[in-house]
Amino acid sequence: MKASALYRLAVCVFAAAISLGLFAVTALAKAPSFDCSKASTEIEQAICQDDELSALDRKLAHFYSEASRRYPTTAPPRLRQEHIVWEQKLNECSTKAEKRECIQIAYMTRIAEVQATNDLVSGKAQTFHCKNGSGIENSLLATFHQTDPPTATLKRGDERVVAVLNQSPNDARYEGTNVSFQHGTDNAHFVWLADEMSCSAE
Repeated sequence: MKASALYRLAVCVFAAAISLGLFAVTALAKAPSFDCSKASTEIEQAICQDDELSALDRKLAHFYSEASRRYPTTAPPRLRQEHIVWEQKLNECSTKAEKRECIQIAYMTRIAEVQATNDLVSGKAQTFHCKNGSGIENSLLATFHQTDPPTATLKRGDERVVAVLNQSPNDARYEGTNVSFQHGTDNAHFVWLADEMSCSAE
């Protein structure tokens, strides 16, 4: 074989190797944080087949890692426990008609919660003076975070919960587990469990 032919062959082999390498890197960049060859649930399989959902999974894993680095003692066990509860809710998406949208919203909400509860995003705090129907008064500290979707960390005494902004056309309010919070410029309506309160900004 002539030298020129050998050179062309070598160039072709090298180009093919580069192409395969780039393909592998691209495929890895689009993969979720878990091994898709071991995907066993309907939700995991849906994520593996969708680049956008895979990107959300990588983003969530990134913020888990950031939170663990920021709070190495307290964050990992708390995040594991929260993840178990969240994953149970995520798996419920398999029964929804709009399964992909359900998965997407679940991931976006969880990412925002992790950012807000682990100080991975800045927030603007506002204190409200609240009173329920029985005249019992409470102080509520609301910290609003510019996450996607927007979140608010609500603190009353030793209790704290993260609520996510639910922007429906006629009713924009922050909602969390057993919590609802709707506020204007100087006032707010707050429900914590069955305790309904009217609040004014301090």
